[in-house]
Amino acid sequence: MALGGVSLLLPFFAAVFIVPAALVCSLIALKNGSRGLGVVGLILSCIGAIGILSTSSSLSSGLGGTSSSASHRVTYQLVGTASSASVTIENESGGTEQHVVSVPWVKEFKAGEGRFVYLSAQNKGYGRLEATIYVDGQTIQSAETTEQYGIATASGTVH
Repeated sequence: MALGGVSLLLPFFAAVFIVPAALVCSLIALKNGSRGLGVVGLILSCIGAIGILSTSSSLSSGLGGTSSSASHRVTYQLVGTASSASVTIENESGGTEQHVVSVPWVKEFKAGEGRFVYLSAQNKGYGRLEATIYVDGQTIQSAETTEQYGIATASGTVH
């Protein structure tokens, strides 16, 4: 019973190990004739298992590439007087890409709620370079450099 109760209070990763142990202890208690203790332990173990399944489902839907709810339009934009830049981005599948691009430059894709977005641009010479991330037309973050080979980095979360 105590292990089942503790699993309700512990973080997900600890609960993954404690809930099965609580279930086994509850079954042993039932087998040894401690009906009340065994039933309470089983109930708490089941609640802990539901918590694990719920958390696991939430974690898996928030990881990786675009989810089925990819309803937000993400726009990466570089503008300024610089002629070219080396960019590093978090792409639509969650991977990292690097490219040399001409300024101005724009990349758009769809992303789900809670998705991390990242744009970093290094000026390949002189001039002003501004890196901006938009979600559904709203600015998430913007950064600027005017230094030779300076870097402007913007990041955020899709909301």
